[in-house]
Amino acid sequence: MSHSLHIKSLLLILSLFIYMAQSLKSSLIHCQSFVKASIRSRCLSMTKDTVLNQHILSVAPMMEYTDRHQRMLTRIMSKQTVLYTEMVTTNALIRSGNPERFLQANIPVEDLVVLQLGGSDPKQMKEAAKQAHEYGYKEINLNIGCPSEKVSGKGCFGAVLYLNPALVSELALAVGEATGKPATIKCRIGVNGHESYDELCTFIRTVSEIGKVTHFIIHARIAILGKKFTPKDNRTIPPLKYDIVYRLISDFPHLQFTLNGGVGNIDEVKGLIEKDSRLKGVMVGRAIVANPYAWSTVDSELYGVADPGNRVFMYVLSLIHISEPTRQAEISY
Repeated sequence: MSHSLHIKSLLLILSLFIYMAQSLKSSLIHCQSFVKASIRSRCLSMTKDTVLNQHILSVAPMMEYTDRHQRMLTRIMSKQTVLYTEMVTTNALIRSGNPERFLQANIPVEDLVVLQLGGSDPKQMKEAAKQAHEYGYKEINLNIGCPSEKVSGKGCFGAVLYLNPALVSELALAVGEATGKPATIKCRIGVNGHESYDELCTFIRTVSEIGKVTHFIIHARIAILGKKFTPKDNRTIPPLKYDIVYRLISDFPHLQFTLNGGVGNIDEVKGLIEKDSRLKGVMVGRAIVANPYAWSTVDSELYGVADPGNRVFMYVLSLIHISEPTRQAEISY
């Protein structure tokens, strides 16, 4: 057994001991100390179940990161944050013969957890959504934002579908027919050569009116399609334009928008929501993966309810999590 594994094991045992010894004390402290004012007054009057379904903060879908283990770590830190799965392709899901492999989640514990699907065939999308709904997922999101060559090039889905709002509408309707609930859409504010605000509005209008989508998660950058731009390039080189998201909120007041891209901490989340209370929420990716413990107070700071668990226990868990060899998260959509 390696030295690092010994250290991780000892840290975990120590954290469990501390957790058990301080559980009663921790409960009393939380009752007295962690009920803070919500950044939106409407959250304070909600029931627990209603708050759970609020997208004030959500964790972006990230390939090789937002698996069931990372989602469980986040859920230990926060009972309210909305979780997203890794993207699952419809073709893989319906042809594998083993849907459990792609859908695996502890729904009662993880909820609200959103399944993100990627694909361009409405029939496949309907069948995949049907399987996900039967498994227990309450919300399905469509990936219309990933610019990687593997997805938008050879795969013919992801960000390239931004150029075909009619097909995106068909895909969204397929989800609605299979689940009885509207799909949500995650997209960028444009793609290279199609970057105008008018084109973005046409996309939003078409997909909402025909596809019956009411909630859009907007990564506030354009996507650069083509082999020369890597996923990393696409999340760092195109400039962020948060003002575009706020324009959408004003121009489509009957729809809901979540802002995504470049958000680094809880204070930034607060600032973005305080700028316009009509913003449904903020989606964060790499910042949560890089430092989970920094987000362990989101329930009290963003939702106005007590934070869960023992903070020493959560801190040790986060140390174990981030001590693993660093992988480059494909946060590209």
